Amino acid sequence: TGLMARILNTRGNMGWDVPVVGHPAVMALPIKALLNKPEYWQNAYAAGYQSTTYVDGKLPERTQKLVDALKPALGGKIDFTFSWVAPVYDRVKIIEHVVKTTGGTDPAKFKATLEATKDFPGVYASYTWTPQDHNGFPDKNIVVNSANTFKDGSYDRAPQ
Repeated sequence: TGLMARILNTRGNMGWDVPVVGHPAVMALPIKALLNKPEYWQNAYAAGYQSTTYVDGKLPERTQKLVDALKPALGGKIDFTFSWVAPVYDRVKIIEHVVKTTGGTDPAKFKATLEATKDFPGVYASYTWTPQDHNGFPDKNIVVNSANTFKDGSYDRAPQ
């Protein structure tokens, strides 16, 4: 975040309003405190995820449900990037799904169950695995976010 803040500060101090497009670190909340001026974070964009992106002021339903469940335990606010939490939450639920389906953790049964799982409804994504594709995460869930729009762990989608 320090390097990204220096890049944004240098660009702003030069009066050079070119877009900055990059890694999700461009949106990291600690950058805000390192900027010489808040407006230096404008016109900056990064890779984001549909599940943690506001569209017309709303998060996807499954994401909002998890945010609402966690906020009370976190003092009523989420001050970290939620795209770090959602996939970890999903991993636990995916493992639970496989263990309940197979009745255990036998590696061959675990693999077979995952390879037969289609559209598993996670918070971060809906996952599908096949014998040929062990990724599970659909590329279509990657979007571009506006860096300076952080709210409750998520961001606004960049203008299209």
